Amino acid sequence: MPAMVNEKTVAAEDHDHDHDHSGHDHSHEHDDDEGEEVVAVILENQEKILANQKVIHANQKQLGQILAGQKTIQANQKAILANQKSIQANQKTLTQILANQTKIQSNQKKLDQVLANQKKILAKK
Repeated sequence: MPAMVNEKTVAAEDHDHDHDHSGHDHSHEHDDDEGEEVVAVILENQEKILANQKVIHANQKQLGQILAGQKTIQANQKAILANQKSIQANQKTLTQILANQTKIQSNQKKLDQVLANQKKILAKK
């Protein structure tokens, strides 16, 4: 694979060498261009880093809100569990009350029968 030729180098080799270089290096213009490009890339990267830091900060803020929300959810779930236990206890009590009402109704029927029998006995006297 042939080496790539720098156009500036070719141009410098093609022109006449009648003028005096006086030991002066003409590559500084190329170095300045490269330096400016490096600075531009660095500035661009710094801008990207700053933008990313802002995104990270926003994400951290959202994460904080999510974690706070999760704590609230956990507290609510704990309260719901406690309420469910209370509801189960109340349902057990309600079942007992219903059983007692059935007994009361049965006893009321027996009492009504006793009163009816007493009336019959008193009527015979």
